[in-house]
Amino acid sequence: MFFRKMKNLVDASQTVSLSDPALINFFNPGKTWSYVSADKALEHSDLYAVISLISSDLARADFNSAKKSVQGLINNPSPLTNRAAFWQAMYAQLLLDGNSYAYIWRNINGTPLYLEYLRPSQVQVKLLDDGSGLVYDLTFDEPSVAMKTNVPASDMIHFRLMSKNGGKTGVSPLYSLTVELSLQDSSNSLARDALSSAINPTGILKLNKGSLLNAGQKAATRQSFVDANKGASGPLVLDDLEDYVPLEIKTDVSKLLDSTDWTGDQISKVYHVPKDMTGTESEHSNIEQVIQQYNTTIGRYSEPVVSELENKLHSDVSVDVKQIIDIDGSRLEKRVRGLRLDGIISSELAQEILLRSNSDVLTQQDIDAALSAGKPIIPPATEKTSKGGEPDGGTGSY
Repeated sequence: MFFRKMKNLVDASQTVSLSDPALINFFNPGKTWSYVSADKALEHSDLYAVISLISSDLARADFNSAKKSVQGLINNPSPLTNRAAFWQAMYAQLLLDGNSYAYIWRNINGTPLYLEYLRPSQVQVKLLDDGSGLVYDLTFDEPSVAMKTNVPASDMIHFRLMSKNGGKTGVSPLYSLTVELSLQDSSNSLARDALSSAINPTGILKLNKGSLLNAGQKAATRQSFVDANKGASGPLVLDDLEDYVPLEIKTDVSKLLDSTDWTGDQISKVYHVPKDMTGTESEHSNIEQVIQQYNTTIGRYSEPVVSELENKLHSDVSVDVKQIIDIDGSRLEKRVRGLRLDGIISSELAQEILLRSNSDVLTQQDIDAALSAGKPIIPPATEKTSKGGEPDGGTGSY
């Protein structure tokens, strides 16, 4: 019955998203696991932190093209929002769904005008009957824009992550976190229940008499004791029939909450993000190793973007990630200083490198001010270096 219904939907040219949780869970009658949608996944703070980190950093990267029209499209992709917000939305959707889409609106001459971001639910990807390419069926939020069918791939920006079908479409990383996120939901529910239903008595009041009290008598005795000693700032006064012992309780609820931390480790592993980048310090962490590892991660996610832009916009595209991994230029300054001290580059070249970089230590204004004051801007160059690596005379500044 289900497959007959599906066939009728296809015959009627209606779209069914293969990422629809209801459809995916239909094939899981035993409910041993449940597909996690992107909206549900973002309710998890660990996952939100990773998605926000990578997408915002990629949005800060500079994608450059020698073709002026392509560079203009990259810098101003949409009239509806700014560059950073548009590209972050594209990268966030890529990290959540494994695919992200934008339709290329063109003028009558075929020149790209702007891009329109499309949610995965607005896109259906189809393979041509002869297998020669992909086409897309698109729906738009604007009522005035009609549905577009069989849109050629040349009119679509389609970023993909890891693929199982030869690169036609990507796979969502959330599939690998299905069990982990479900377990975290269960663990969080358990922690909430433990906190909300915990019994926290302040002490034990013991009545030293031979009769048993029913529930009503116990409640009345407790309330009478509380009323008699309310606001007491001195010692309690008890008769021979009463003993009161205050309790010292260690609830250890924090241990229950800490048991969910491993889920954050799994999310960091799936997205190749060091734990240190999400605010959780790892053991024996080394800042240089962490930065290098994250630099590699950014390279993994920027390469599919560069490849797609080059393919669809017919222009060489490069990416500059200095704004991500070295925002103040301090790492470059350290490298340049090492090259200068090792005698590999001159002071003049070191200065040129720093001026062309995003370093804030040396600027053209600094040089102009020094020159106007008659001060030297480069220390005397020497051919020999001392055993310690410093130029002779100790005048090296790089």
